[in-house]
Amino acid sequence: TATVQVTLTGNVQGGFSVDYQTADGTAIAEDDYQSQSGTLTFAGTTEESHPITVSIADDTLIEPTESLYVNLSNLSTTLIGINDSQGEITIEDNDGGADKGLTISDMTVNEGDGTATVQVTLTGNVQGGFSVDYQTADGTAIAPDDYTAQSATLTFTGDTGESHPITVSIADDTLIEPTESLYVNLSN
Repeated sequence: TATVQVTLTGNVQGGFSVDYQTADGTAIAEDDYQSQSGTLTFAGTTEESHPITVSIADDTLIEPTESLYVNLSNLSTTLIGINDSQGEITIEDNDGGADKGLTISDMTVNEGDGTATVQVTLTGNVQGGFSVDYQTADGTAIAPDDYTAQSATLTFTGDTGESHPITVSIADDTLIEPTESLYVNLSN
């Protein structure tokens, strides 16, 4: 939950009421928080404060920081005004972390296998999905003599455990060579 306080400055004879309503910012009602509305009734004593508590959805999606608003309206008195009609609630994600993200596998193949396939695997759910670029790079193996250089983009739907293969063609030559390596680098 997140709680904002609505506080009165000044004494208001006879008291009053004011309505409130949550509103989407980058956070979306029902997906990220429970929308709500209501009326606060003040006795009219200075420094009187009323809480508005909003339920926040604790999902398993890795999301950016999001915000929502609590808006005040329909003040029942003309003796005072609404000095600040909008409160902001910021929701920080708790699903990311050092153990979440992309992992690319290592592998060893015989040159006669013709190809080497590594897997790029996502740990954690990412709302809306994303893409990542990859490009091969020389190590002790040199393109195009030892392998075929390539680059492309992988598109993930954002589901944890999702995996995409990257297959690199290996040159099967007749040269006696030491064990060689190449890299597949992720970026963007």
